[in-house]
Amino acid sequence: MIQTITRHALLALLLLGSIVSHATDLVWDGKTYLDIGLRMGADTSVVFPEPVEMSAEITSAFSMVTSTTDERILSIRPLQLQEQRVTFIGTKTKTIYLARFSTRAPYSPLYRVKDGTAIEAARVAATAKLSPTGMMKALMGGQPINGVSTRQHKQEIVVGPEYRIMATEIWESPTITGVIGTLVLRPEIQSTTVRPGDISLKIPAFGNLRMMGADRWDLDRDVPSTTVYFVFTK
Repeated sequence: MIQTITRHALLALLLLGSIVSHATDLVWDGKTYLDIGLRMGADTSVVFPEPVEMSAEITSAFSMVTSTTDERILSIRPLQLQEQRVTFIGTKTKTIYLARFSTRAPYSPLYRVKDGTAIEAARVAATAKLSPTGMMKALMGGQPINGVSTRQHKQEIVVGPEYRIMATEIWESPTITGVIGTLVLRPEIQSTTVRPGDISLKIPAFGNLRMMGADRWDLDRDVPSTTVYFVFTK
């Protein structure tokens, strides 16, 4: 039998969807405080990776209720203006989460706390079998890899007598880093053949350069640029 959603139920669903769409993710890295903004007269929900216990500098400055359906979810309402440190301890892993409650910080109705150490462990596991050749294929094919983060990064990394190379994108795993760049022929050069052996590229943060690829190796005034790819290992 199909049941009709009541007006009140529909409003509740719409409100829930609005709250979720405005959720703020916080990653616990073991050293940086989790900034949780509170608003007088409003509730803030905080979702931890596990059930937690709490201690605070001024416990009377707020009320806190644990969800009856999910012990990882806390509902917090400030009872006065405040700026204080709060410590949460996971009941399962004994992980210590350091937080700051503030009625001055930007407010969010929902915070989702993620364990940064668990995220990094998942990245390592996902990329354990990734080889330099596999990274090169992914770079040249523009195919994202599970566990590999990507970011835009514009920086000139090679300045040569015949061409320049500008890095445009970085792909990073715990052990392998890929760089996508644009190689452009200098205006005064009519043509050249790019030879990987002629390029000396050292970026200590990425490790050792293992291989280089390009969409084309021969450039001239008709085709003065190409996309290049570098793979580093740590």
